[in-house]
Amino acid sequence: MAEMICLGISPIARETFTFGGSDCKEKGFFITDSCITCGKCKRNCPQQCIDKGTPFKIQQEHCLHCGLCFENCPAQAIVRRGE
Repeated sequence: MAEMICLGISPIARETFTFGGSDCKEKGFFITDSCITCGKCKRNCPQQCIDKGTPFKIQQEHCLHCGLCFENCPAQAIVRRGE
């Protein structure tokens, strides 16, 4: 580890990694079964990471967590993860 610091390499930190037994909070949004498949979430997503289906599905690895899908859902079928 000391060699890494001397070389100017810093450790990698990830939001999804925990150390010492602490819980990892999930971020982002989830589309529930209340989805009416109108596609408004998909049209408003800047990343285009929402897939068509029943219900629609958010590709979490590409989501920016911006909340545009959540704000524009007419059925209020999108909820925050971890709540």
